[in-house]
This record gives sequence, C-alpha cells and structure tokens, in this order.
Amino acid sequence: MSLNHPKDALLPGVRLGRYEILRVLGRGGFGITYAARASSRTGEMVAIKELFPNRLCVRDHLGHVEAAPGTDGSDLEDIVTMFRQEAEIICAIRHPNLVRGIEWIESNSTGYLVMAYASGRNLQEHLRTSGGNYQVTPETVTQLCRGVLSGLDCLHSHGILHGDLKPDNIFMGVGFEPIIIDMGSARVSASSAGQLPSTYSHHYSAIEQLESRYGKTGPWTDIYQFSAVIYRCLSGGKLPDAEDRARTSVDPFMRLTEFGGLEAYPLAFLMAVDAGLERYPKDRPQSILQWRKMLDPALETMSPGASSVNRFPPPLRVPPALRRPAGLPSSLNSPLSPKGSAVDPLAFLGLVLVIVVAVIVLFLLAGC
Repeated sequence: MSLNHPKDALLPGVRLGRYEILRVLGRGGFGITYAARASSRTGEMVAIKELFPNRLCVRDHLGHVEAAPGTDGSDLEDIVTMFRQEAEIICAIRHPNLVRGIEWIESNSTGYLVMAYASGRNLQEHLRTSGGNYQVTPETVTQLCRGVLSGLDCLHSHGILHGDLKPDNIFMGVGFEPIIIDMGSARVSASSAGQLPSTYSHHYSAIEQLESRYGKTGPWTDIYQFSAVIYRCLSGGKLPDAEDRARTSVDPFMRLTEFGGLEAYPLAFLMAVDAGLERYPKDRPQSILQWRKMLDPALETMSPGASSVNRFPPPLRVPPALRRPAGLPSSLNSPLSPKGSAVDPLAFLGLVLVIVVAVIVLFLLAGC
C-alpha cells in the first residue's frame, strides 16, 4: 500500500544506480522504503530502503541527505557506515524465510539497501480480510512460528536484529510460507546498536525501544515483537502500546492464558507467548534457542509435520492446444476430460480382442 508521497522523500523518476524510483511504500523513524524498477530488459521490481533517520538528517533541494541543524554530522556518517556493514551481511544471507538482499548503493550522502520486491499480501492484509483463504488455526500458527523463528535465528546468528517485526513486515509467500521483509530496519545487536535511531511501531514495539533506561535492545526485542504478532493473530486485538505499559504501575497487558476461546492451543504454547511479552527485557527469553525450548514441544502437538501445511497444489490448467474446440461432439473427449466422459479403456481393449478373433476365424475359414 503506497502512501501520499512525503515531501522529504525522493521523487518518482529519480535514478539510483540502475533503478528508477516509482513510489513510496512506507516510512519510519529509521528510513524510507521505495518501490523501484530496474532498467534491465527484465524490468525487475525491487524494494529500496533508504537510510533516513528523520531526527538526525534533512534533505536538501538536490536530494542529498545532510545532518539536521543542531546534530553532529559524524553521527550520521557512523550510522551510514554501520548500515553498509549490515546491508552487506543481509545481501550475503540466503534463507527461505528472509527477503533476499540484492545490493548496497551509496548515494546522496546516505545508503540504500536494494531488496527483492514481495508482491502479494502481507499477514496484516490477510488478518483484515474476513473469509479469505488464510485462516488462523493451530496448523497455520505453527507454520508461521516455525518459519519466522527460523529466519530470526539466522539473522541473530549473524549479529543482526530486525527491530520492526509486525504483521505488515511478514509477507505470506507460496503456501502461506512466511517471509520476513523490510530488512532495511535491521540493526547490529552489538553495543554500538544504541547509536541507531529506534524504529517504533505502536502495539508491536517493546518498552526498551522507547528509552534505553528500560534496557538494551537484543534478541529479546525481536522475540517481544513476534510474540505481539502471535497475540494479534490469536486474540484478534492488539497489545497495549509500550508507552502505556511503561507509564503505569499496573501492567494493562492481558495474558493469552486469561483469554477464553483458545482451547485449541496448548497451555504451554500460550504461556511461551506470554513469556515473550513480558514488560521488561530481563524477564523474557533471551535467545531464539531458549524460546524454542518452550515453544517447540507445543508446536509439535499443534501440527505434527507442519512443513506441508497449506501447501496445496495449484489447479490444473489445460493448455489451449489440448482444449476441445467449441462445437465438436462431446464424445470426442481430450485425455484431460473429466472422469466419466472418456472412453472406458477396458471396454476398448475388449472390442479390439473381438475384432482380432473375428479376423483369425475368417482367415482360417478362407484357408479351408
């Protein structure tokens, strides 16, 4: 879904390397994401994430990014360097549940991460569509968990956090296999990550993304955000915002184990999701591995062998050359005609045998 074009975004038609900017896909505190098209013969569609931390920079009339008044220009330079290091890692990673990074471009005094364009629907669009093909069930939730956790584990093993997990950033691929997108929001999880501007999404971001006094960001931050995604799927509603959870002495969070109507989900699963949604970072699972020790036994009972969930074969499409032309008798059926309309092969074989026997008999009679 495109936005009204922000006044500080690159204009449609601007070129970045071999790509032409088409429109804005979204923006956040960390940057702006564009839809773009390659100038090659294929005209490949891509998504480009521009590093544009809005509190630290502005854009001049030529499109260049520069430090905002009152800020230190070296901070912006350091962030560009860090973003480039992350982008190089993302482009080297190949994982079925992570969007493919294509290349890094440095231009306009900032950086751009070029990624594969995910066409279709994200999880948020599926959840908003009642009666659609995607239904929230123990089987589909299991598939969602296994795919996203596998992708996150790969990211974290390279020292990178996503930092902006939400239904909009989980694309539902073939067979509803989840693919984490918007990787340009990722950030190195080392101590230097605190220098980066925080990406904040209402109802999905953790308390430590508000202020560092609540704790550092880390794998537990991605765990919180994905737990909030699961919470949205199961409860049909949203979590209290992190600001609400930070500013009240009594946590307004209602645990999944307190909900009615979730009897199809094992208590151990609901407890594991609640653990991922603890208010303070220290109280959550500290790694994907630790969290999976809580989740995996429950996921196995929810959908044994869930790797094949929702992977239905596409409908058979008959090539035009094999279709029966209009006007021909229905007795002239193609091999792809519905069952019951074609000639019975056993009856046909019997007819052939009768003809052969008759020919032999006639031949013998003629010889006599």
